[in-house]
Amino acid sequence: MEESVQAALGTLKQERDRLTVAIEMLEGLLGEKKPARRGRPRGSKTKGKRGRPRGKAVKAPAGAGKKVGKAPRGFLMQKMIEVLRRAGKPVRGAELRDLVVKAGYPVKNLKNLYLSLYATAKKHRDIKKTKEGFSLKKA
Repeated sequence: MEESVQAALGTLKQERDRLTVAIEMLEGLLGEKKPARRGRPRGSKTKGKRGRPRGKAVKAPAGAGKKVGKAPRGFLMQKMIEVLRRAGKPVRGAELRDLVVKAGYPVKNLKNLYLSLYATAKKHRDIKKTKEGFSLKKA
């Protein structure tokens, strides 16, 4: 008796699958479409871990843990004047940026520092911008 029940159950499942396919085809012809199912397909079983396999850990480069702090107010202006005094001649923007960093100004992003140099130089009364670059006004 159990075998006949198993056989009947198998037959009904096959019939159900066939009817589901037929219904989906007819709905497709009519343009009625159910919203797409999200997640795993029915009946799929996960074994072990789910998701993507983990990659190897990447070692941080030496010195990556050092944090660059913020400079105190007026420190950039002080370093710029110091560098321009030592130079004694007009200094181009990129060269001034590099000299200010060498002089000890903490920096995270060189492009931002370059823009800050221009803005700071425009504000200061003793620094002038010429064709050759930045220089101190003669007193």
